[in-house]
Amino acid sequence: DRAKGKKTQYGMLYSEHKDKVENVDHAYDKNLKPKDYIESFVDFVKTNMNEVEALKIVCTKPASLTRMDLKDLRLVLDNAGYSKIKLNTAYRDTTNQQILADIIAHIRTAALDIALEGQTARIEKALSKLKAAHDFNAIQLKWLAKIEAQLKAESVVPIADFDKPPFSNEGGLKRWNKIFNNETTTIINELNEYLYQQA
Repeated sequence: DRAKGKKTQYGMLYSEHKDKVENVDHAYDKNLKPKDYIESFVDFVKTNMNEVEALKIVCTKPASLTRMDLKDLRLVLDNAGYSKIKLNTAYRDTTNQQILADIIAHIRTAALDIALEGQTARIEKALSKLKAAHDFNAIQLKWLAKIEAQLKAESVVPIADFDKPPFSNEGGLKRWNKIFNNETTTIINELNEYLYQQA
């Protein structure tokens, strides 16, 4: 093409002006703006909360959530274009507040019109209530820290998980019952209730 005298490329363009960022947008599925993305999520939750069993559990009896429920839920939401990361980013872009919430909190906020709460804050508040209601000794408090770590990693800790890793690696429910005087189930159920209490 050059032999014919036609220029086929622009080549390098230079400017002496300084670069500046004028706007930063995040891409969401369906090319929605952050506010519209959140609104579409709210519509999705409200439309499907009686159809999708895992959504119904999150909205009506979240203390009974299992890891399998959570896995099913993430699959449904991923297929619909919603994830914790995208929702947290959209929430930040819409409100200028950085709240790192788990998917459970986003669903409950959408379905029940409650304030969004960060995952860490929610877990720490629930554990504070649990500790205030009991006179735990130093060893029990150390083991409660393991539950806190698991909640931050998985969002749920049902009693059935105590015979699975990581809890089974340290003796499972039998060992936990020895440490918590055969009250592990009661304590975990109480903690799970605190996790979803408002105020």
